[in-house]
Amino acid sequence: MVRDWQIVKEILINVENNTLHEFFSEKRYEDLITDTTRDDAKTIVLGHFEILLDAGILKNGQVTRRSDGSFEFWDFQGVYISMSGHDLLDALRDKTIWEKIKGMSKRSGVSLSWEFIKAAIPVAIQQALKNVS
Repeated sequence: MVRDWQIVKEILINVENNTLHEFFSEKRYEDLITDTTRDDAKTIVLGHFEILLDAGILKNGQVTRRSDGSFEFWDFQGVYISMSGHDLLDALRDKTIWEKIKGMSKRSGVSLSWEFIKAAIPVAIQQALKNVS
């Protein structure tokens, strides 16, 4: 699975809006992923949930895999976004900040990882504030 920040953004928006059940039951996640089967789309989205939980961006959810790597169980009842998850969602929503973060990543030659984004958010905000004054 390749990490996709648009999928991350959509997951976080659905958690924030308490529409996660509909996101899954109505299979709205299929619209995010092209050139793949429905089962693969669900697997990709569950993989993104798994990494969001692992990073502490989402809390109180559970994803488990079978020994072959397929998903065995998932539970998102009561899942919520952590403070750092809200910071990430704000950065993903703000086109100016998100473009600054992507530009910093490209110029520095560092991948657009969660660690890079966490470090870049305050720098991007400071740059945006300088442009305002």
